[in-house]
Amino acid sequence: MKRLALLVGIAMGLGCAKTPTSPAGGGTIGNTPAGPVERALLGEDDLLAMMPVETDWVVHADADLLRTSALGRRFEPRLRARFEEILTKLAELCGVDLLTSITSGYVSGQSGGQDVVVIARGPDRAVIGGCLTKLADATKGVRIVIDGDFVELDDGDRTGFLFVDDRTTIGVMRGGVSASRAELAAVGAARAGDGLTSSPAFRKLLDRVDRDAALWMLVNGRFETLRNLPVKLDAIYADVRVGDGIDGRLVFAMRGASEADALAGMLRPQLDQLRTTPYAGLVAQVEIAVEADEVAIRFRLDAAQIDQIVALVAPLFP
Repeated sequence: MKRLALLVGIAMGLGCAKTPTSPAGGGTIGNTPAGPVERALLGEDDLLAMMPVETDWVVHADADLLRTSALGRRFEPRLRARFEEILTKLAELCGVDLLTSITSGYVSGQSGGQDVVVIARGPDRAVIGGCLTKLADATKGVRIVIDGDFVELDDGDRTGFLFVDDRTTIGVMRGGVSASRAELAAVGAARAGDGLTSSPAFRKLLDRVDRDAALWMLVNGRFETLRNLPVKLDAIYADVRVGDGIDGRLVFAMRGASEADALAGMLRPQLDQLRTTPYAGLVAQVEIAVEADEVAIRFRLDAAQIDQIVALVAPLFP
């Protein structure tokens, strides 16, 4: 999943080459059209419809909201320093700022991690002609095939993705294998009312989550990890708004009010225990509430608290 997400992200950051060249151990090959055909951007429900009805989880990130928030602007220099080498290389080759290129994205999948859909939205695909060619020439051993809306990267592990409109790319893995062009075309033809959006249970969850938040996620009760919990859940959903700090909620949708009360009864003593530790400040603005058959954990972290968390986890990412 990591590889597919990275390649789709790079594709959206770079756009699609218009004038491919024959590869010599690397490079690009294909028959891209002389000029792009303008297509209106697809709506969110159209993109969600490209996920199969059997999907167990969905994560959405609005990169624009994250990047332009006060918190995002504060942390951007750290990100640039952390990924300076790759950011500099892409900027020199293609004049692209990868941090600002991708505007939003989705990742979804099923239990087991072998079936994944990645959708990324970024700049117009024709903005940087020939950029993929330059990237392939600079990275020997990578073969890039461009055929209209379809792009395939092959460095011994084939990965394909498809432009479904002028700014949106999809990539799909099935059984751990990248989908073919024909499979991607079938997925990309879905529209609102197809696939995951045909599920009444999913629509119900989608109505509950804050889709205007910078981050949101949905996980249904079929997900393997949830099935093994001592309590029975129908689903989990979460959303996070970002400003100078973060405001969010994590909601457990239970199978009844009694199950919600039981879960809240398990969580509250653990929260009280945390408030007696050196990390008490991190949970100062955390509340647990039961709302009908749901348990909602609401939280807020300011910039200083986020700095504390970053300092705690930094040793894990040398």
